[in-house]
Parts: sequence; structure tokens; C-alpha cells
Amino acid sequence: MRKIFGGDEVFYIKKISSNLIDWIKNFDPDLVYAHFSCLNDILFIKQILDIKSSPLVVHLMDDFLQFQYKSGFFAPLLRILWNRESTQILRKASKRICISDKMALFYKKKYKLDFVSYFNTIDCELWRDYPVNKHDKNGKFEIVYSGTINNKNIKNLIAMSEIVEELNEIGQKVIFSIYTFPSRLEIFRRFFENKPSVTFSKVLEGNSLIPLLKNSDLLFLPVDFSKESVKKMKFSMFAKIPAYMISGSPILVYGPSEVEAVEYAEKSSWAYVISEENKDKLKNALLKLIADKRLRFELSQKAQNLAIKHHDSRKIREKFKAELCGVLNTNTGLS
Repeated sequence: MRKIFGGDEVFYIKKISSNLIDWIKNFDPDLVYAHFSCLNDILFIKQILDIKSSPLVVHLMDDFLQFQYKSGFFAPLLRILWNRESTQILRKASKRICISDKMALFYKKKYKLDFVSYFNTIDCELWRDYPVNKHDKNGKFEIVYSGTINNKNIKNLIAMSEIVEELNEIGQKVIFSIYTFPSRLEIFRRFFENKPSVTFSKVLEGNSLIPLLKNSDLLFLPVDFSKESVKKMKFSMFAKIPAYMISGSPILVYGPSEVEAVEYAEKSSWAYVISEENKDKLKNALLKLIADKRLRFELSQKAQNLAIKHHDSRKIREKFKAELCGVLNTNTGLS
């Protein structure tokens, strides 16, 4: 129904409850920190600000500003409202945060407003405490992908699965382990179920993910080369990247350099990157990484060092706290 009519707002309006109103008044927040992805979210934020007129900080977690309300019967009207309301709430905010430098620059030009970027973080100390055992796989070289599967990475996941089967046919001992969410398992299982060297399992979450990534021989990060994928993912910095980097396992990135995550890998050299759609080049890269233990070590060391320097949650928390305190100081006139 949402697809037919264009948005949830056709069916219901999100309203703040009396219990939450009382809680906000009692809590008396210094600021309101929010992220939004639809008109109902903006309405909800505005209702909160009516209760407590605190400084507002908005955090844009994805590129909803460009791609929301593009199809459906009422989409043209909802799109007009979306553009108006999102611009107003961005202007009202004392601080605007997004997920990548490229997104921040694009929005700054579009809205004539300042944006800062904060990416996902990782507890580096926690990851150091987990032991590494990369040899308990019957001599097989294991490639791991962990995360969602959608129409913006499925093609390159299939390409890797086909290459792995080809390599096993010529005597290489390689396995490709894909971990994804239960709903994705059912949708995409058919692409991999007839490939004996590919396993397809439920994604591990929390600390269970740590030994999986640390004990992998190679981590795979695919982004499809389609126009739609580039358009939708160009500002994306995938949440899994810091975990991949700190794991100590080498990373192979296969995707277009127009996408921020791929560009980051290319510029900072924390992964082996193939940035053109070429299955032979991907296959050769995989063979090179399998054969060259030193290369794998150098890539993993570079990634770990960058993760500690730029993505350690202990450092980022302090920086983020200072960012929010700066909003309070500005609004209260404190130096």
C-alpha cells in the first residue's frame, strides 16, 4: 500500500503520546538530537520542540533527502512537502551531521548550510582481546562477506561466488562464506544454493562477529557498478568498514570509485581495490591475495592502523561530545 500511494503519511500521522510529553518535561533536555527519514519523523521532531524549545541537532544516516517519495500516487505532493519540511528542519538545527565527507560537501552546496560528518566507530581495545585462529579450515582459504544483501551488491556477490567455484575447479581450495539477515537469506538464497564452495548463513551480531572477521583469510566488500547503485550509494560509508579494518584480516573491495566507501579505500590503501567492472581482474586479484601472504599482512596492518587512528570509539566519543557541547555553549552564550 505504501508503494502504491507513495508514503506512510497517507495512512497515519505520527503523534507524540501524553506519557512521552510528561517524560520530556520532567527530563528537561539540554538539546534534542534526532535523525529523520520521512515526513512523519519531521512532524514528531517538531512536536518535541513545541514541548521543549531546546537546540536541535540532526544526524542524517542515509541519503533520504534525495530519494524519498519518488514513486506512488501521492508521491508528487509528498515530495513537495518533503523538500519544504526537510529544508526547514535543517535550517532550524543548530548542528547538522551526516555520514561522510562527500555527503557533507554536497549538502553544504545544496542547502547553503554547514554540515559535519561522523562515521561509524569501533572499540579497538575490545577487538584486540579476541584470539586469532586462521588455520582451522581444513587448509581452505576463506573469503567472508558479512552484512545486508540488496540490489546494490548482489551482482558482485554472485560474481565472487562464480569465481570461487572456478578456482576450486582448477585445484584451489577456496570457500566463500556469506552472512546476512534472515529476511535476505530467503530472498537471495537461490543465487548461491547450487554452489558447493559457497555457504549462506544468518549474520552474526554483537561480539560474535569479532572472531568471524578476525579468523577470516579475506574480507570482501562489494558494491555493484550499476547506475542505480552508484546513484544510491555514492555518499555511503558502510557501517561494517571499521569492523573490517580493525579485524586484522585483509580486505578486497570491488566497486565503483564514485562511491565514497570505495574512494576511501583507494585513497587510504586500507584494502585491495578493483574499481572497474571486470571479472577477470577480480579473479586475478583474488589469486594474488591467496598467493601473497606478505601483501595480505601489509593490507591488514594498514587497515588496523587507520582504524585505531580514525575510527576508535573512545576518541570519536570525546570528539562527538565536544561537538554537542559546542552547540550548548553557542546557544547559552558560554565561551
